[in-house]
Amino acid sequence: MPWTRPGSGFTLLFEAYIVIPAQAMPVKRIAELIGEHDTGLWRVLKYYVGVARLTFDKFHVLELLNTAVGSVRRQEQRERPELKHTRYLCLKNPERLSAQQRSSLETLCPRSLNLKTVKAYRIRLAFQELWEQPPALAEPFLKKWYFWAPHSRVKPIKQCAKTIKKHWQGILNWFQSLVNNGIREGINSMIEAVKAKAWGYRTVEYFITMIYLISGKLNFSLPT
Repeated sequence: MPWTRPGSGFTLLFEAYIVIPAQAMPVKRIAELIGEHDTGLWRVLKYYVGVARLTFDKFHVLELLNTAVGSVRRQEQRERPELKHTRYLCLKNPERLSAQQRSSLETLCPRSLNLKTVKAYRIRLAFQELWEQPPALAEPFLKKWYFWAPHSRVKPIKQCAKTIKKHWQGILNWFQSLVNNGIREGINSMIEAVKAKAWGYRTVEYFITMIYLISGKLNFSLPT
């Protein structure tokens, strides 16, 4: 495996990459694919598969909502030219908008415009408040949000709400497990960038070395 060195045991990076296929296939099949059968691998898999299957983390819920909002905007802009060039306005949180972007967003918000994109955006922002709730209030908050979303008459949002309903308990389980796949996705992006920059590597050892070199954030500056 390119994520571990011989004799080094299992790294966090290796564990992260095992979790990805583990959510979609049996543990035994994964072990066969990677050619590992020792007890250490089974221990890692049993723990992480349990956590991954029971928790629907914040990263993927936000991705789901952003996809729905983007779909609404693309459909609506065909008839509403004021929505052109507003893609990133609808995907960013208000605190991350520049002054100019905030001003542009405000011009779209009056109720007289009745934009479905703005409605979808507000529903997304409302859902994000879920993660700020104490565990005891999480499900009541989610129930209120779920009542609103399917009645929004915005098809992509209604479909998104149905998906969230299917993963209802997994979303609520986050308040106990606090699993966040954002770190794993960041590691994945970094490794893909390392691979693309060199157009591939001649050996796995070279690839491993570059991963450690980039992720280690080493300082090569000479002492003065």
